[in-house]
Amino acid sequence: MRFVYLFLLGILLISYGCTFRRVIRSSEGLTPLLGWLAGLGYFLLSPLALITVLGGYALPPAYDVGQDWHAVTLTNARFLVPFLVVWLCLMGACLAVQLFHVGGRQEARDTPAAVSRQGLERAILITMGLTVVNWTLLVWLVGGIEEFLISHWQQRGEDLVARLGDSYVLADHLFRANQVVFTAAAALYTGLGLKNRDTNWKFTSLIILFFLLEVVLTGNRIYFAIYLIAFFILCLQLRRKKTIIVMLAASPVLILVFSAWSSVRHNLTEIPDSVADYNEADFGNRTTEALINVTEGINSLLMLHIINDFGNRQDYLYGLTYSRAATSLIPRRFYPQKPENFTLMMANLYLPGEQTSLNATAVGEMYANFGPFSLLLFPLLTAGIALLTQRIARAGQNHAILPVLLFVTLVWAARSTVEDNFVCFLLAMFLIFVLRLDKGLRRAPERCPAKAYFLGSATTVQESPQRTG
Repeated sequence: MRFVYLFLLGILLISYGCTFRRVIRSSEGLTPLLGWLAGLGYFLLSPLALITVLGGYALPPAYDVGQDWHAVTLTNARFLVPFLVVWLCLMGACLAVQLFHVGGRQEARDTPAAVSRQGLERAILITMGLTVVNWTLLVWLVGGIEEFLISHWQQRGEDLVARLGDSYVLADHLFRANQVVFTAAAALYTGLGLKNRDTNWKFTSLIILFFLLEVVLTGNRIYFAIYLIAFFILCLQLRRKKTIIVMLAASPVLILVFSAWSSVRHNLTEIPDSVADYNEADFGNRTTEALINVTEGINSLLMLHIINDFGNRQDYLYGLTYSRAATSLIPRRFYPQKPENFTLMMANLYLPGEQTSLNATAVGEMYANFGPFSLLLFPLLTAGIALLTQRIARAGQNHAILPVLLFVTLVWAARSTVEDNFVCFLLAMFLIFVLRLDKGLRRAPERCPAKAYFLGSATTVQESPQRTG
């Protein structure tokens, strides 16, 4: 039976690899479709491949999860149907890309639109300022620096929601949207430096410092992880072989640090003790656990159980969680019956009594809502993203940050929930509009300095009396 899983995995990896390679080669910069494929590859296919090669996976005793969903075995037929559902969804997504994706390089050459590095730095500095406001507000609301440092990053959020209600939820949504804009602008800025081989290392170091501070102060690794994914994809596009080799060589250290951080981030004043506890805890095979942790493999584990459970032990949600795309921003005091989001529903179902949230990847969420219809809906969603990418490529001269913003959003959507990320995207666009973050990002080619920066390619134009880009 194990041979069947491995055979199917081999076909899926080849199909995904060919599809991703085609999109990489035919895309100019970071696009929505690249984000979607990168998210599916990193947060779904990678842990699924690891679990398949190992013949299964069980959460180690250190997690203290006693429920039935803590393990998956891929040596018998118990999880064959869930595996086939995921396999068909991903194969359908690859087919949709092959049918509907049209490369954006030609469009980028036909309508070259310069991106001002000065304008990007302005946008990044504004989002950094809002991030500092967020950190300061969190420290004040928690009760001071000492209380902030000893508070659990997730419990802190739960307490503030219980205390402040809808006002805190809205503020948290806005600050998360700001962080998404920061990540997108930072990725675009990094791409310009890579493209033209003139990276501003001082400003780039400041960007990385803010990512690391976000990881330390909030416990959230996802923004930095998405930035690194974007950087790696840009290196693949631009064929920066030396940089790719350095990143691959450094990846074991990054994996170890990112994995360990999830176990020690709950109290910043006791990190040495937390590290000692982490080293002594029973995490089974440390290499396997680190790889599962850094790719959020628990989401794929839960996804397989959801496909087994919904339609049998549990009723389908029939689009209930997707409806939050229209109701998420309505205060609960005006809409007391507003449904919980998908992550809280799964936590209540699979970890009752625990104050936490559980993701199950985009496939898991779609199956919990629509069951076998996901086999059709998932490829259709991917086809829609491919068509959206093509449309944005044609109008790219008017929207400097939009493609990268969608890239970031869709990487995250592949890991978590589509509807919450849709709301986050709308709020991010709202911030860009209100704060005029796109002001000065686009420059007409004829007004650019001698060395202009384009999303597509660098070009030389008539010398301007003043360097503005």
